[in-house]
Amino acid sequence: MAKMPNLAETEQCIESLIAIFQKYAGKEGNNGMLSKAEFLTFRNTELAAFRKNQKDPTILDHMRKKLDFNSDHR
Repeated sequence: MAKMPNLAETEQCIESLIAIFQKYAGKEGNNGMLSKAEFLTFRNTELAAFRKNQKDPTILDHMRKKLDFNSDHR
């Protein structure tokens, strides 16, 4: 994803989030979603300190399950 000039800070953050998502999504076929394994790799790599500092270290797993609307574990 090419950087666009003069983006607001929020736009830069969203652009970064999309790039990070694309880095992990699609290794198992569908680049529009994360499989459970891809999510775990993302979580363990990109969010290790975040998880460590949470009162509930399983919060990201709960969020993933809530976002899995069709229960296909992706």
